[in-house]
Amino acid sequence: MKPINLVQYRGVPKSIRKTQFSDVSVMTLKSGAETSLDEAPRGDLILYVIEGKARVEIGMEQSLLSAGMILFISERSRPRIINSGTSDLFYMTIYTPPIY
Repeated sequence: MKPINLVQYRGVPKSIRKTQFSDVSVMTLKSGAETSLDEAPRGDLILYVIEGKARVEIGMEQSLLSAGMILFISERSRPRIINSGTSDLFYMTIYTPPIY
């Protein structure tokens, strides 16, 4: 067991730890930038906002998140993640099982 300082990866998309059961990654989006998945994952996604503000859209639903908030996204969903703030959005994702 070894603690990881996620802040060292700010600005760099990085897979932090991947096992056969999960994949933990961090990502930074500039203000106004967005990302989405090419295909719906076969497992669950947990999204945790470390810094900034996000709008997460799945179909017609949307959630607004800020630092310290977590969102649980069900399997087979294709979220669109948008930086809705004026500064960088830095967040962590946990996929169970891994998608890549």
